[in-house]
Amino acid sequence: MNQLSPSYTLYIETSSKTCSVALALDSQIIGSRYSESEFKHSKEAALFVRDLLHEARIKTNQIAEIYLSKGPGSYTGLRIGYSLVQGLAFPEMIPIIEVSTLQALAAQAKFLKKSEIVKNYIVFYEARKDEFFVCIYNADLNQVQDIQVLSTNELLQFVQSFNSDPKLLVTNKSIDKNHLMSQSLNEAELLVTEINALNLFRYNNFTKNLEEFGQTPFSCSPDYIKQPFITKQRKGIINSSKIGNV
Repeated sequence: MNQLSPSYTLYIETSSKTCSVALALDSQIIGSRYSESEFKHSKEAALFVRDLLHEARIKTNQIAEIYLSKGPGSYTGLRIGYSLVQGLAFPEMIPIIEVSTLQALAAQAKFLKKSEIVKNYIVFYEARKDEFFVCIYNADLNQVQDIQVLSTNELLQFVQSFNSDPKLLVTNKSIDKNHLMSQSLNEAELLVTEINALNLFRYNNFTKNLEEFGQTPFSCSPDYIKQPFITKQRKGIINSSKIGNV
């Protein structure tokens, strides 16, 4: 790990329909980039990194560590993100901190609700049509249970059966909030927020007193949760374009 002062940290999010990158100096964000179009990861993520490093007048070897969203999420987006980060990290063996997309959403929710007491964050977002990735994190952002994949009805039943209060439902903006709020949610509050690189920054700030060891470029890998959705087309051609939630 580069023990340089000042310390730069790079945050890269490619697990959702849009990608984003942020650069921090010590504990302050000094630059960020967000895709304005969906599914432009392969064209924009590397350019975002290049532009941020250029604006900060630093080189890759001055990055102390890289935070990367490990999924679950877009199968293609995750592969692009991991390829980019492994390429950046390998020459200098920069440590890679992998963070669950759901856990990073919980960190953003904790930041937005910092003046309130929340015992548990029930975090979910769409995996495919009528399927959701779901996980629970406590007030310290520790994972309470394994990530599940639930249908809409199963999600509603799950929330209604979870008897810990106060709790907060957290999801991203691609969810139909009106549809969910029309269902019975045991009066739990629903917070709709973004999936982006700043969530990783929030996670780092909330957990910086914990001893975390970064992965090497060789040992990190995305957490897809669901297997790729592969369909057969005519003449035996395999179509793998409908993978994950892309």
